[in-house]
Amino acid sequence: MVKFRFIIAFLAMLGMVLSLSTLSPAVAAVGDTQIKVATDRTKLMAGLSFNLIIDVHTPLKFKGSDLNSKELAANFTIGNITYENLSSGNKHLFRWTLPLIPKTSGIIKVPALPLGTKFKTPRFELRVAPQQNINNARLVKVELRNKKLIAGQLAMYRMEVELLPGIKIETITPPSSPDATITRFAERTISRARNGKFRKTLIHEYKVIFNKPGRKVISSPVVQGYITTQGNKSFMQRARDIPVEIGQAPANTIVSDNLTMVTEWEPKDTAIEVGQPVVRTITIRGTNNAISQLPEIKLPEIEGFDIYDNSSVDTEKLMRNKQLISTRTIKQVFVPRRNHTVLELPEEKFYWVNPNDMSSHEVMVTSGTYTIDGFSFNDYIPRNPKYTKPIIAGIICFILLSTFLYYSIIWYRRRVGIYGKLHHYNDKVNFWTQLKKNWSNTKPIEARTAILTWAKNRWPELRIIGLNNLPFYDAIKPEIDAMSNACWGGDNNWNGKTLLKKLCKYRLWEIPKPKEGLNPYDYEFSSKDSQKDAEKSK
Repeated sequence: MVKFRFIIAFLAMLGMVLSLSTLSPAVAAVGDTQIKVATDRTKLMAGLSFNLIIDVHTPLKFKGSDLNSKELAANFTIGNITYENLSSGNKHLFRWTLPLIPKTSGIIKVPALPLGTKFKTPRFELRVAPQQNINNARLVKVELRNKKLIAGQLAMYRMEVELLPGIKIETITPPSSPDATITRFAERTISRARNGKFRKTLIHEYKVIFNKPGRKVISSPVVQGYITTQGNKSFMQRARDIPVEIGQAPANTIVSDNLTMVTEWEPKDTAIEVGQPVVRTITIRGTNNAISQLPEIKLPEIEGFDIYDNSSVDTEKLMRNKQLISTRTIKQVFVPRRNHTVLELPEEKFYWVNPNDMSSHEVMVTSGTYTIDGFSFNDYIPRNPKYTKPIIAGIICFILLSTFLYYSIIWYRRRVGIYGKLHHYNDKVNFWTQLKKNWSNTKPIEARTAILTWAKNRWPELRIIGLNNLPFYDAIKPEIDAMSNACWGGDNNWNGKTLLKKLCKYRLWEIPKPKEGLNPYDYEFSSKDSQKDAEKSK
């Protein structure tokens, strides 16, 4: 019994050592250059994707194209390789990340990969476990709506993943093909009734475009995750690969089921003036086209015009008939700077082919012509440069002299006081300036004296003896009481900012004109209640 336990422990330790040795980073050094190769997973499975990371520490410089990964294609499906320059200062670090999917299980030898002309990555081995299915249940279904395509034609690839109970999806590796551009279009989750129960299904839509003719294959996406009912046991599943026959497309053409182009011009009147913008709006609409396949309208360079290109608006929408409608709206603005010129934009043609019947068509940006013949200041400047500078200098001097005379007259009127209202207003301002000079936010007695002095000069026609004689006393009575308490009651925490703000509201207060029969000098401004009593007595 003891020997049996010892054998089991020994085998477990041996397996652990082997697994660690196969997954531990491989390092090679040549001079000052160190090359390190490692994986981002500790457990590898056939059909399950992982990343092979190659780090190069070196004083030299490398480009992304220096790595040759063709030898990996025999045992792995290779995804899109990414390259990063992580250098900092004098320390150079270059990193390649290779998404790989093992095609078989067992021990796979990773060959030395050429890195530039002088270096190679170290060789090492990977231990890959066989695939694990989920009770032979098919979770992944794929569909390509059109299997006969031509180069440049868009095809929609649809993947459905059934979300069964007890299954947790971790990652979904998208479909791939070295000969196609595959981009994700949409992702959504729907509910379907199956055997009297609602099951959720995850749907991914991809845009696929093959650029070269021939027999091609779209590798199936890979679904990875855990079975929660079996102790988080990992699993992997993939669907079938889809073969595709790609035909030859005509050169220099756009492949589309239907392509339209509409050009609109603003304004409608073709006679414009200097500075008046001309707007050209181009709307391109394609059926079963990606946005990247729609033609781009380049801005022309026209002398004497300011040209602006408002950023284009791109939209893609999948219709109910499973057709992808792509729309691009372009706005271009042309603003003339010179008079007696012509804006003439020629028509521009584009050719497209319908892959269903291989018929050829054309669309065009319509031409537009505008004549700039309105008023322009430039018309009154001689074309001979000999006289241009003196005339411009004379105009500038005239403008400066006129400005000087205008402000001189304004200053004279204010200084002499020709207008009584203006002079009176200046007096009001001067009185208020003197108040602020003598004002103190922390000394109530000085503030009280400043208010009385200002009020007596501001309204000399009133008999202002105390603060209660102010025409707006009722409005500021709480603040006046607070100041009086600080003067005579011993309040040392008084702050006059609130009172000063109230005074600002009433500093330009005007005495109302008295009614007939009343002496304005005997008119007293009492409280609101006393005013009401006076009105009643009348």
